[in-house]
Amino acid sequence: MSPPGNKEDILRTHSHLVSISILAGSLLAPVARGGYISQSSIVDGGAMVNACAGSQAFSGLPTPGATSLGGATDQFVTCNNQAVASGTVSQSASNSGSYQGTPFSNSASATAALGQIHISATNSGAAITTFAGAIADAGFNDSITVNSPNVTLSNGLLHLEFQFDGTMSASGAGARGMFEVAAYMNHFVMNPYGGNAAAYTEFLSLNNTHNPGIGFSFDSMMIARGVYDDGTNTDFPNYNATEIVTFVFPLVSASPIEIGIWANLIAGENASGGGNTLNSTSVDFSHTISYLGAYVTQNGQVVNGVTYSSAGGFDYSNPVVPEPATWTLGIAAAGLAGVAKLRRRA
Repeated sequence: MSPPGNKEDILRTHSHLVSISILAGSLLAPVARGGYISQSSIVDGGAMVNACAGSQAFSGLPTPGATSLGGATDQFVTCNNQAVASGTVSQSASNSGSYQGTPFSNSASATAALGQIHISATNSGAAITTFAGAIADAGFNDSITVNSPNVTLSNGLLHLEFQFDGTMSASGAGARGMFEVAAYMNHFVMNPYGGNAAAYTEFLSLNNTHNPGIGFSFDSMMIARGVYDDGTNTDFPNYNATEIVTFVFPLVSASPIEIGIWANLIAGENASGGGNTLNSTSVDFSHTISYLGAYVTQNGQVVNGVTYSSAGGFDYSNPVVPEPATWTLGIAAAGLAGVAKLRRRA
C-alpha cells in the first residue's frame, strides 16, 4: 500500500521493481530509453553510475541497476552514465524547464568505486510538471574468495557491513523522495528463494528494511528509505540516516562468489495532475555509503582466522575512509559500533 496521497502502486518481484502510475484512468510505466548501463554489464572489480534529470520519466524508482530508465538525452530527460573496469567513476545531470507556466528544475550526481557509493538528487517542481524528477544510480561488482584455514565452509554465511549516511526532505504537497541499497549475487538481486533462504533470513534479523516513508513491501535483500509530503498531517517529510546495513551471502565452498552492491535514489513528484503548487525534494547520500567490514558465520558461530581476496584487489579486511573530513567522526563512531557488534557475536 502506498503512502497516503500517493497515486502510485509499486509492485516488486524477487528480481524486478515495476512501477505503475494510475493517472486519468490509464496505466503509465517509466519511460524506457536506450543506453542505460545495467548492473549485469559490469565486470568484477568495476563500477558504474547513471544520473538522469528532467520530466515525464520518473513515475517510479527502478531496482538498482535495472534497465527501466534509458541513458540517452531526449527532449524530456538528460542522462549521463559511465562504467569503469577499475577505479572511480562519476557523472552528473541537470535539467530545467516549465509546463503551462509552472517551472521545474532538478539535478543528480553519482560516484562509485569498490567499497563506496555517493549519490544525490534534488527536484523543484509541481504536480502539473508531469513527473519532473532526478535519479542517481550507482554500484560496484566484485568476486570474493573467503579463505578459512581452520573450518571447512560447507554452509557458511558471509556478512558484509556498510554504513550509509544521508538526509532526505520533501517540502510542499506532492514532493516525494526514495533511497534504496541492495545486494546482488551473480548479477541477480538477492532474494529468499533456493539456496539464498538462510542468508536472507539472517539479513532480515540484522536490519530494518524500511522506514515509515516507504509504503510497499518487497522480498529482495534491500534497504529502502523514503519521505513524502501529501499536504496533510500524515506526511513523513524528513529523514536523517546514519545507519549500518549488513548484507549476507551464502558460502557453500571455498569457491569465489560474485557480489554486487547497488544503490539508487529519486527526488520527484508523488503524482502527475493539475496542481501547480511548488514543492521541493532533496535526497542526499553524496558523502557516504561505505564498506565497514566482513565476518563469516557457520551454524550460528563466528568463524575465526578468515581472510579475504578479491578480483578487484579490494581489501575486505579494512574499511573505507570517506574523503570529506567533516564525516570522520561519524564514520569512526559507526566503525566502533560495528566492532562492538562483531565482538558481541564472537
